[in-house]
Amino acid sequence: MNLNIANNLNYQSYLNKQRKDKFVMVFDLPAALKNNKNNITRSNKRIIPDSLQFSVYGLIIPEFTVPEIEVPYSGQTLKISSMARPSYPKNTINFTIDNMFNNYWVIYKWIQMFNNERLGLYKSDLAKDPATLKSYETTVTIYGLDEYNNRVIQFNFLHAFPTTLGGIKYSDRDGSEMESTFDYVYHQFEAVLL
Repeated sequence: MNLNIANNLNYQSYLNKQRKDKFVMVFDLPAALKNNKNNITRSNKRIIPDSLQFSVYGLIIPEFTVPEIEVPYSGQTLKISSMARPSYPKNTINFTIDNMFNNYWVIYKWIQMFNNERLGLYKSDLAKDPATLKSYETTVTIYGLDEYNNRVIQFNFLHAFPTTLGGIKYSDRDGSEMESTFDYVYHQFEAVLL
């Protein structure tokens, strides 16, 4: 550790601590959904791509693990790295549903491409060529912000797609904002300092 940096109070204050509400989530629509986008009007066959922009209020960056292996040797047990990574757990996004359900609709239509609710089938081009699955994936990026809302770290979830859209609870005894969740899975995860 560089002592000059550690002793320089202008570099980092002892009181500077990261806050839980300082983040931005960004993802581009996958190619398969871009054909169904409409920036103006609501439609059962189209989505409004910017509708998720201001609705996310909570998420978790999952733990990063490369487990150890126990090796018995000479009456003791040594631990060495497995040098392998298990599959990542699904990630859950908490969001507030907008008054027109446009943000809910984006995730609903995305999941519907994998299994149509009326036909019980996935989109036909997946059956012809499983390589087209890439057109249903995207990169989900979470930016950690500092106290001035500058981006300081970037978490990328590569080849992501949703698997679950959370339920909706209606109640005439509760007038608070309506919330839901969606889960997505991904192949790789990377963190980048900005």
